[in-house]
Amino acid sequence: MKKCVSKLIQAMLLPVCSVLFFCDIVAAQELGKGDVFPIKLAGAEGKQLVILDFWNTTCKGCIKSFPKLDSLQEKYKDKVAIYLVSKEAKDYAERFFALRKKTILKPRVNYIYSDVALKKYFPHKAVPHVVWLDGKGKVLGITDGRNLDDNNIRDYLEDGRLELEQQRRDLPYDGTRFLHGEPGDSSLLYHSFLRYAIDSLNGTVKTLRTNTNQAYRYIGNKRSVLELLYDAFGEGRDKFSYYYKNVIFEVNDSMQYKRPDDPAIYREWAPRNLYLYDLVISPAMAPQIYKFMQQDINRLFSLNARVEKRERICYALRMGGEDKIATKGGPWLNQLRKPPADSLWVFQNMAFKDFFKLIESRFHVRGLKLIDETGYDKFVDITISGEITDGIDIEAIRKDLRKYNLVLEEVKCMVDILVIREK
Repeated sequence: MKKCVSKLIQAMLLPVCSVLFFCDIVAAQELGKGDVFPIKLAGAEGKQLVILDFWNTTCKGCIKSFPKLDSLQEKYKDKVAIYLVSKEAKDYAERFFALRKKTILKPRVNYIYSDVALKKYFPHKAVPHVVWLDGKGKVLGITDGRNLDDNNIRDYLEDGRLELEQQRRDLPYDGTRFLHGEPGDSSLLYHSFLRYAIDSLNGTVKTLRTNTNQAYRYIGNKRSVLELLYDAFGEGRDKFSYYYKNVIFEVNDSMQYKRPDDPAIYREWAPRNLYLYDLVISPAMAPQIYKFMQQDINRLFSLNARVEKRERICYALRMGGEDKIATKGGPWLNQLRKPPADSLWVFQNMAFKDFFKLIESRFHVRGLKLIDETGYDKFVDITISGEITDGIDIEAIRKDLRKYNLVLEEVKCMVDILVIREK
């Protein structure tokens, strides 16, 4: 391996440290367990363990781990250096944290932004992607985020023992071939199979579609039974919330169907509860693919899952007075503005139905149903808090809408609920 000579610039010294480095990335070669990482990072001097955690601002799993990272770095600050490594620019990431300081903790660790070089040494397609190094730069392991916990760090610091589930390299796969061998039959009308998940493939869902955009093949890897049911009964749309608010389990034990939150339990659970499911039908039968999938999943797991109407608390949007939303003209605008203090979501000269769909989608991802009872069909100018993109605060939204004589009220309504029963 050619030696990569690095130059270090330590941009910040107080508890959050940003580290920049320059090296000949053309000469960089992929590293694996036992290899030596040739770059010396500012802040890693004298540490027994160095952890590189690759992340980005769209990775929910990464963001969920931030409190844990902050706690681990503080607990082992004299012996361990943790680095959050991102390909995103520093200004972009810093703005991300600044606008979400009420909801997202920025961990007190080291940061590397605009990364190109480190990914050359440790290539990956998905994040979090974690690299473990000893104090001399030797690669101890490459894992996903679940292995980054107090037990593994403590074991290594106390007796040098580190038992990690090594992250396997992703196999190239474009969704066009059969994972269990080519059938060699172009007249194939229907085919499906189920197996335990392939660990060396990304957890993914792919669909192949006809010229009229109808799916005739579904491939899902590392899917739980609940996620397969989401896909089948959602019929290719995000119809059922991952917050479980429109899913009911009428089973003896729901544990086998949905992912556990505890990392230690998940490691034991995943090998026998995550699946690869592949369904192919004739393009002529494409409109029925999700009906076939529903029947398959119910049959394969001895379930009787179906969609039923149930009464739930919903939110109705209504006009509460004179029209204060009619557009004053100007260019069409849908913009999330990010001033230093609070973010704003600005809609200008937009059809009200399009504005409603955007707001409705934010309710939907939180398992809430929003109903349009305004009867309004004109173009509008409306500005609301951009924090709705991170979560739903009903009272804050009501306050924003009230300025425009829009009223948000609780009502009872019938909604689609995914009910999961065992046969």
